[in-house]
Amino acid sequence: MGVLTEIDRAAFAAYCQAYGRWVEAEERLGDLPPMVKTPSGYVQQNPWMGVANKQLELMGRYMAEFGMTPASRSRIRTGSEINPEGQLTIILEADAVDL
Repeated sequence: MGVLTEIDRAAFAAYCQAYGRWVEAEERLGDLPPMVKTPSGYVQQNPWMGVANKQLELMGRYMAEFGMTPASRSRIRTGSEINPEGQLTIILEADAVDL
């Protein structure tokens, strides 16, 4: 889509980190029950459930910023244009690709 630039690297890395943590938490949840008993006898939500939910929330914020949801995608403007020959040119940092 021609949306990401070099300055977006840190934010995209943060999205990737949240995604990795979410995947790990979901894998751990597959092996454990959603509710666990504490040493004092109380029943509480599995701590990995909280990690998964928090990372999914963070991913949602980044996805909206990067145009990765249907609603946010409609608001994204890219560096693309139609040239006089009718070709779509997508501008990617220093290179241009004709389609």
